[in-house]
Amino acid sequence: MNGLIVFAKKPLLGRVKTRLQPEVTPEEALKIYRAFSEDTIEKGASFPDTRIWLGAFPDSDDPWFLELSQKYHLRLFNQEGEDLGKRMEGAFHLLTDEKIDLKVIIGTDTPHLPLSYIKMAFDYLKTVPVVIGPSRDGGYYLLGISGDPPPIFDHIHWSTGSVFKETVQKIEGLKIPYRLLPEWFDIDTYQNLVDLYSRLSLSNSFGGTLPPRTWSVLNSIKSFKGNRSVEQNR
Repeated sequence: MNGLIVFAKKPLLGRVKTRLQPEVTPEEALKIYRAFSEDTIEKGASFPDTRIWLGAFPDSDDPWFLELSQKYHLRLFNQEGEDLGKRMEGAFHLLTDEKIDLKVIIGTDTPHLPLSYIKMAFDYLKTVPVVIGPSRDGGYYLLGISGDPPPIFDHIHWSTGSVFKETVQKIEGLKIPYRLLPEWFDIDTYQNLVDLYSRLSLSNSFGGTLPPRTWSVLNSIKSFKGNRSVEQNR
């Protein structure tokens, strides 16, 4: 049995996807966040022999978390730790304690992440202890661990453009074998959102598979209508 961990924030108005504003309203940002999250979880739920854990931050007391847990048979837990590194390390330890050997963690900012990349991560973990998926902003969109998590989470400058580089330096300094996935991009800014809409529009025109909630919500965003940059990117 493989373990897929999805980290998600409590869906509070004005507290999620704030970097998309002011081009989108707080209400639209919340809808986008919920759509991203559920599309990501639904994608993970399609994997055979894979159990999904949803790590909630700062806590899991929102009814939406419970609804997702019931709908997709998720194992729900609270993220614990003073920074992202400690919270990820704790999540990996949680699954290790439950006898899950191959573990992958992702966030909710990549609803367009190809399913093949997650499968690739699990396949790589059969031969190396660490797999990492670099993102264009200098971070990483996926981290995979087999066995006990190594000490690679301390003294990282989280939420900066050096996260991936610093993590790889730690991995190599400890002489841990690892594999890299193809580079991908998170959806953090409004321009990222425009790029995503362009990509999904092109995929839709060729009959490709789309993250359904994300596609629906993006088509309802008022700021996209009449926006030259959106039209030029389509």
